[in-house]
Amino acid sequence: MVDRTSGVPSKQAALGKPLEVYGPNYATFFVKNMFAGGLITVGIGLLIVASLEIGPFSTTGLSAVWPVCLPLLLISAFLIVSNARKIQTKILLYEDAAVYVQAGNQLKFRWDEIAEAAWLDVTSYYHWGLMYMGTTYKFRLRRNDGCTVVLTEEIKRIDILGEYLIQEVTRRRLAQAEET
Repeated sequence: MVDRTSGVPSKQAALGKPLEVYGPNYATFFVKNMFAGGLITVGIGLLIVASLEIGPFSTTGLSAVWPVCLPLLLISAFLIVSNARKIQTKILLYEDAAVYVQAGNQLKFRWDEIAEAAWLDVTSYYHWGLMYMGTTYKFRLRRNDGCTVVLTEEIKRIDILGEYLIQEVTRRRLAQAEET
């Protein structure tokens, strides 16, 4: 059902005007899938070499590489499936709430129901202490009822989003404190 005045679905209209969408950071998923693809390539390559019985596998064949290949292929499959779920993650910001969406499930965090909005970890990485390699982020958003979401750099512009969430929760709490 859509609210005729704003064109926003009526459930979301109660959250206020839509402000911004923070979607997945595709570069992070690309790197993770490249790693999984590498593991698959190594696993399948070992199976092919062993099945042809050439090189170090000429006497042992497939029986020697199954204990190595099977875990590689299972880890790769796990990484690809978990990335497929996480790539659907996004944060929708509204005037009165933030909505966490992952694989079709929505968790609403109204500003007045948020117990904690805090950085857990911000780590900058340097190669040999000289060359900047990037920064990883971990941010926690927790409601009064205990429902918690941890956001990482898998969300694009998590640094800006995290600062906005902290500022908005603080602003709302100060307004509530002034009223009492």
